[in-house]
Amino acid sequence: MTPPKRALLYICRKKKFSILLFLLLALLFSACLMGIIMVRGLEDTQSTLRRTFAGSFYVSTNWGIVGTQPETVSGFEFLDDEMAAQIGDFEGIAAVNATSYDYFCSDELQTIPNLFASILADTNPADKENYDKALAFSKMSSYSFNSYSELATEFRTGQFILTEGRHITPDDVHVVLISDEVAEKNDLAVGDSFYAYQTSATSGGNFSNYDGIGFDLEIIGIYHVEASQKITKYTNETDIAANKIFADIRTKVETQQLANDYVYYPFVYFFVDDPAHIDEIMAAEQERDDIPWEYYLIGVDESEYSTVAEPLRSMHTTILVITCIVVAVLLILLYLVLRMSLQSRKQETKIYRCLGYSKRNIWGQFVIEGALLALLAFIPAAALAPPCTAAMGEVVENIVAAQSEEPPEYSEAEIAAAMRDGSFVNMMEDMQKLYLDEPVEIDMDTGLTLPVVLASMAAGLAAVVLFVSIQSRELLNAGLR
Repeated sequence: MTPPKRALLYICRKKKFSILLFLLLALLFSACLMGIIMVRGLEDTQSTLRRTFAGSFYVSTNWGIVGTQPETVSGFEFLDDEMAAQIGDFEGIAAVNATSYDYFCSDELQTIPNLFASILADTNPADKENYDKALAFSKMSSYSFNSYSELATEFRTGQFILTEGRHITPDDVHVVLISDEVAEKNDLAVGDSFYAYQTSATSGGNFSNYDGIGFDLEIIGIYHVEASQKITKYTNETDIAANKIFADIRTKVETQQLANDYVYYPFVYFFVDDPAHIDEIMAAEQERDDIPWEYYLIGVDESEYSTVAEPLRSMHTTILVITCIVVAVLLILLYLVLRMSLQSRKQETKIYRCLGYSKRNIWGQFVIEGALLALLAFIPAAALAPPCTAAMGEVVENIVAAQSEEPPEYSEAEIAAAMRDGSFVNMMEDMQKLYLDEPVEIDMDTGLTLPVVLASMAAGLAAVVLFVSIQSRELLNAGLR
């Protein structure tokens, strides 16, 4: 009788053991496949998030080396249009967004009132110096200047969504985007304009050369704040998300020129075609001789990505560890079950050898038994793993959502204590940060690719063959008495 026939006969005759081994192998394959699918799903999600949130690197001036008089530094060049274009003219870079930040006041644009408005109401008009200062602060808005407003962090991360008009481009001059709340409050629409200016009253007179510089700014777009923000009575108007104004970078440059100040960009962000190669592109950029890198700082812009992806990283590690532990335990059980089975077949092995069967022939039977059960066990495991993983994916999403950091809430007593011990500024930053109340979608329905199926099946068969070979060696080499 051939080894395959004897193997089938043994499987049919030893039903209890065959069922036990079948279930154990099915669990082993299921654990492997589910772990692979979940790990791949989390890796794909992280990859997608990285493309969204970490697809750029930034360059800024290293003022610690340059000093306060950069014109006296030999070989230094300002991070301006020319330098940004020079750095951006490199293979793999898809877009360049020069950014800057500043504060402008407006007598025509009413923002959402809060702390500064309260201070103004409590200030005596007779106290002209303090009243004028409080008035200026109540009219002040935070401006974000960009070459491309759609590449600003708030729009890239989905915190802000453009609802009307269009985004700012490098060709625009004296244009802005405002929130729908501010637009409604001022009865403004796309195409309308308002005058904004700078005043030294909000900077203590330290920047008097900027005093009075202003522009008529045309509204070319209106955005909606999709993220939530916890606003307290201590929140400045300039820190309220809906009060933020996006303007073109030309306006900022013109402001610097009119003030006879240095013309430069605090940050320039370079967006790459493939985020997977961002480190390679940065390294290649730093090898260029035409850029004075000793005067610049460069780094990957991962601030937003790290915040969003940290729960995913944690979950990825947890699932990987759990999968490895479960698979290891099942492999140990498989080894013990096979050992127990083969140790009980000493008499059967002696009979086969007395009948003239070779050791290779008998070993072949043992291997075929295990391989047949492994192949049979792989079928239900492969069929059940995807739907089971999809169900577990919902649990993982809930866990990841629970791990996401929502802005904390503090009581009046905690706020008062923070004011006393000097931690109030950090507390306000925690409270006022933007939070997208939308869980990260983790796609577990990636399916099983043929390479994954074949690799998993081959690994299972290899484990069975290895364990059978180890356990049968002593059995086949035993004497016939």
